[in-house]
Amino acid sequence: MPVGLPRPAIFFDRDGTLIEDRGHLRLPSDMVLYPDTLSALLRLKDHYLFFIVTHQPGIGLGILSLEDVKRVNDHLVSALSQAGVAIAAVYCCPHGREQDCECIKPKPHFLLQAAAQFNVDLSRSYVIGDHPHDVELARNAGATGIYLLTGHGQKHLGEIPRGVFVAENMDQAARRILETGSFSSKDSEAIHRAAEIIRRGGVVALPTETVYGLGADAFNPLAVARIFEVKNRPYFDPLIVHIADLGELSRLASHIPPDAERLIQRCWPGPLTIVLFKKEDVPDIVTAGLPTVAVRMPNHPMALRLIQEAGCPIAAPSANPFGYVSPTTADHVRGQLGDRVDLILDGGACAVGLESTIISFLEKRPRLLRPG
Repeated sequence: MPVGLPRPAIFFDRDGTLIEDRGHLRLPSDMVLYPDTLSALLRLKDHYLFFIVTHQPGIGLGILSLEDVKRVNDHLVSALSQAGVAIAAVYCCPHGREQDCECIKPKPHFLLQAAAQFNVDLSRSYVIGDHPHDVELARNAGATGIYLLTGHGQKHLGEIPRGVFVAENMDQAARRILETGSFSSKDSEAIHRAAEIIRRGGVVALPTETVYGLGADAFNPLAVARIFEVKNRPYFDPLIVHIADLGELSRLASHIPPDAERLIQRCWPGPLTIVLFKKEDVPDIVTAGLPTVAVRMPNHPMALRLIQEAGCPIAAPSANPFGYVSPTTADHVRGQLGDRVDLILDGGACAVGLESTIISFLEKRPRLLRPG
């Protein structure tokens, strides 16, 4: 029986994620690791158990044998082990997608098996792969999915639901996981509840590295209106929209100048807000009727996870009554807003404690609107 506290894990699709997708592999010599596989896994190995979940329909079709697949899997596990990366177990589905087996993606059979055998906390775990089924597998198991653009990733990108983080490669996926952190079961449950509240049109106080924010779905005008009511904030004062994925920026801004892109690459996630011309879909209540929108990506694991799980950008000014000092702890929020907030996520004291810098990119040259 497993002992000790449950541990988070990462479940990797094999082909197109850890190794190049070269079709039905029979020989270990045909296996090629992606260049960033080892470096990414080495950064994560002290925090997570590792599992490989691979779908090999070639077995069911008679193209591959079980022995062929086992040789390649064993070779991969050995190569990773020699580099200092341990794989706890390899799970393989040999069936075609048309077969109604218990193990085929996106059914979470193997993840549930790992949870029972290795004491894995699936709510704090990740599934990384290059197919929409990997994302669905994560969701069905209560884990977090990360979609890679390697392998078949580009081909199926349009099938990915909103809110799923899309990484260009394993290195970017590893950085994302380290940024969002490994939460306790209690914190994970609180984030799940907060995300559900946001999706239902509620208002949640959330931590960021600057100050605590009062957040709602940026594309829900009624939810955003509640922010103004709770804060007693004048409607002519626009809000900052928080995102967790650069892909969300294209939903908000009509154009991203090269100077803004360079600053984003250097400073996000972090305490920098940029002002750009908005898309028409952004509600006027968020932008105070202006043709512009202010956006930032916070550098706080709980905020990033909340935005990701909510599946929408979150409009969030500071979580205090208008004109009061901005809160830097959950207790400050409780003291100032009390039960006017649907939920307060406690992410500890804010690391920065000062509002973000705001830079406008509406003119030929960037302009500083607020030092932070």
